[in-house]
Amino acid sequence: MENTTMSTTTRLQYFSAVLALSIGSLFLLQGRASAALTNNVPVNWNTIPITQGAYRDLIPTNTTPPDWALIDAANVLSNVTTGTIGSFPVRSNVWFTPGSSTNVLIFAGNVAITNSLSNTISQTGVSFATNALFVDMKIQFSPLDDSSGTSPDTNLLAQSKLALYANANSNLVVAVYNASGNTYTYTTNTPLDLTKWYQLTVKMQTNSFTVLTNDIVAFKGKINIATGAGVSNALSAFSISGPGGLSELYVSYGDPAYKGGWVPYTATNFPGTGGAAVTNYLAQYFQNGTLSSTASFVNVNSTQLDAAYLLGLPLDTTVNGTSNSPAPPVYSFGIKAIQTLSATNVQVTAQLTTNGTTAAKSGAINGKIRVRSKATSSNDWDTATVTTSPTQPVSGQLTFDSNGQAMLIFAVPATDQFFKAQIVDPATN
Repeated sequence: MENTTMSTTTRLQYFSAVLALSIGSLFLLQGRASAALTNNVPVNWNTIPITQGAYRDLIPTNTTPPDWALIDAANVLSNVTTGTIGSFPVRSNVWFTPGSSTNVLIFAGNVAITNSLSNTISQTGVSFATNALFVDMKIQFSPLDDSSGTSPDTNLLAQSKLALYANANSNLVVAVYNASGNTYTYTTNTPLDLTKWYQLTVKMQTNSFTVLTNDIVAFKGKINIATGAGVSNALSAFSISGPGGLSELYVSYGDPAYKGGWVPYTATNFPGTGGAAVTNYLAQYFQNGTLSSTASFVNVNSTQLDAAYLLGLPLDTTVNGTSNSPAPPVYSFGIKAIQTLSATNVQVTAQLTTNGTTAAKSGAINGKIRVRSKATSSNDWDTATVTTSPTQPVSGQLTFDSNGQAMLIFAVPATDQFFKAQIVDPATN
């Protein structure tokens, strides 16, 4: 549970001053980049392992502080003693450091530190307009101290979409800024143990945000942070003001709490998939609540998962399955016709229906079609004498019309007389 307040612009001025006086606890997510060095967040997050689809820093292989932290020469790498390690979630020691984290960045707190971010979609920030963006780290908070009389860094605060800090009572506070001039503050009822380190995760979306500590939701707000300071729908940087500690930084479109980015650790009987691209397909259903985080895949095998992804169909959670125990989608896919146009060209008409054979599937799917051909009927489809044409369409997605049909033309050898069409994963074929 948390307490929520909304403040006016007048309150924002006072609130900003309080934030600037935080020691070690002020973590700001910004809309404008201000550091000289910009770090890249991969667009293709659906990789195995998940760590290759993320911007990572402050990992155990670091031997010196990262460049973005060297604006203050007093920032140093240090060890963390066993007594200060918190109750991290199991996954933090799977995807990140085996065992306790022993290589952390200690901030001296002399100046605010900013780490700028971008990717190939935009050089001015990392978009969260379509996919949720996750910022994850191990962090140690220090309490707010508003008695030093230090002037607030109003420039830094003016560039922020969201700020996190521990108040004087050790409660975690989140402040959200938006374009209307309002500030929304969220405060936990249970204080943090400031002797411990925490796994902190911030999930940013166009119309909401979620903050988790040790994979437990601390705040979940339905507030539009997209149009706050800086680039709309994008995170351009994060800043830390004051002394404190940070380790194992991770920024990605892949949820760090999910195996490989797509399956929560609490899901069971997961059979695996035949291709990494299936991660995008599965992640959306976990993130939008169609699939429960404790779902059992006992009724779905890997072949069925891959087929559902290729055909762009959701798993069945309403007819033969539920959100806790999904079933394979019900569909019918086949080749309606193969027409010879010339000695070296054939036209393939594919048919796709859902709900058994009653509803035509229209729109784009993830798979593409390839044609295999042979000269005589006696040749086995698996032998080297079979010719495989390039997948179609060459660019863009395969799209079905309102009748659930798609027509494509393939080049084939003039000697071949027998044809077989297949739907395949374009990433692996």
